Amino acid sequence: MKKSTAKSKKKKSVHRNKEKNVTFNLKRMVANRREQLAVDYLNQLSEKEKNWLNRFNEEYVLANFNHPGKVLDDSPKAKKRSYDANNARNRCLYTMSKVTGKLNKIMSKEHLEILLDHDRSNQNPEDALIEAIDAKLDYTKLLEELNQSKKGSKDSD
Repeated sequence: MKKSTAKSKKKKSVHRNKEKNVTFNLKRMVANRREQLAVDYLNQLSEKEKNWLNRFNEEYVLANFNHPGKVLDDSPKAKKRSYDANNARNRCLYTMSKVTGKLNKIMSKEHLEILLDHDRSNQNPEDALIEAIDAKLDYTKLLEELNQSKKGSKDSD
């Protein structure tokens, strides 16, 4: 039987618990949450407003209701809404593709032209992605038709 020492009884220190406003440190956040937690007007907020925004982010983005300070909405309906949103974000293919860098790969010359087209710079990213996929499909169909015609011309010889 092992003797328990004083060291084994100490609780481990979690650095996250030492930070004042944890949700503003994007380096600690999971990649698919960073976009929702990014705040560019942070320097314009008072300490009271920063505290409230931190608690709001903890509950509604991180789905953590065990944070320091007063809980904003601890109703079962609010908790379910936060957990569901978190789970949906984890299942979203677009978000996961963006986080893993799969959207940064250029699929074809047409896709590159769509990315470089300045007239579409104000376009919704999802619409641009759909257009890029459609262009890739059109390019693939064209290649298949060319291959079919080459095979047809070889068969007729």
